[in-house]
Amino acid sequence: MSDNETGSTTNAVPAPGATSAAGVPPLVVSPASAPVAGSSLIAEPPLVVPDIPAATTSEDPTPDATVASEDTAAAAAGAGSIIGTVLPSEPPLVNNEESPRSSEPAIAEAAEVSPGERESLARSKRTGVVLVIVILLLVAALAGLVYFGYTIFTESVTSDPGGIKPGTTIAPDEVEDPGAPGEIKIEETSIPNLTGLFGLTIEEVKARLGDSFQLVKTDSATEETNPAVTQLATFSYTPSVSGAEAGAVSNTSLPTESIYASLDASGKVIDIYYVCDMQLLGYPEKSFDELLAGSETVAGVLASAGVEPRDFSYTPPNPEESISYDNPNSPNRKVVKQTQIFSGRTSSDALPTVWTLTITYDFGTGVASADEFRQATRMINLKLA
Repeated sequence: MSDNETGSTTNAVPAPGATSAAGVPPLVVSPASAPVAGSSLIAEPPLVVPDIPAATTSEDPTPDATVASEDTAAAAAGAGSIIGTVLPSEPPLVNNEESPRSSEPAIAEAAEVSPGERESLARSKRTGVVLVIVILLLVAALAGLVYFGYTIFTESVTSDPGGIKPGTTIAPDEVEDPGAPGEIKIEETSIPNLTGLFGLTIEEVKARLGDSFQLVKTDSATEETNPAVTQLATFSYTPSVSGAEAGAVSNTSLPTESIYASLDASGKVIDIYYVCDMQLLGYPEKSFDELLAGSETVAGVLASAGVEPRDFSYTPPNPEESISYDNPNSPNRKVVKQTQIFSGRTSSDALPTVWTLTITYDFGTGVASADEFRQATRMINLKLA
């Protein structure tokens, strides 16, 4: 049995120089030369295999003819392998360029995010929002604390501790004692008739002044302007205080009023020196120049003391001449005092015959300007002789 009959796929390779019965070498297209599916190569034109005419045989072929036919068939079957060997096909070219359509699935796959990743991103965003809100709340709380502390500090600095302080407007009948809580009231007083004390003894002066003035002390004394003076008696006025805490008020914190009576060898008054805080006398709180702009203040003091001036002509003070500076030549000098002295004779031939009135604004350690008159201690000094 021949190979063709058994169905075997083995291709017999003809011997070199073998030909068909017609004398033409057999040509067979190898299966390997078929184009690969999906290849981009241009298909080469197929090789044309000429038809091999069948051998003319008689109805009764001879054995030789039969053998020739079999050899021819075998040669034709093996021609494919020869052609495949002689004419190998070129390897297919691979196109590495990806079409737009082939890249779309990859992009879609990369864009896909798992549910766990989406939850993590959302949690991160919520955490960021919460942190921003917490920071804003902390900043607002810090600003509130700073403002609250500043308010308390300014209130403690500007609060009024109470008491008698320079620069505050306090009526003579309503003076606050710094050593006692609450407010107290001090009654106003007036200048006593000083001219009526001349020629009296100490006991008579006490009786004339009343209980408001207390004899503080008596001392031996001499006076250059009046050699007849041998003794000095000091009387002090204690202001009347009213209020819930009046008993706790210290006399040293109150305005003062004093009378210094000079006596001769016989024990009679021959000189009077009167000193009083203008606050006790009810004088309005004015600047030094405004207070002495007219003669009303001087005339009122003399009238209260029982003095009738003779041929007195009033002249307002010169502002620059009345001021005393701590350092007159310094550009940063301070006003420490304002003083004005008025003097004249009385209309009486008996004592007293002369008077001298000194009005003083004392600024203590000094102020930048005399306009700060509310910080001054205003005093009246009247001397009768």
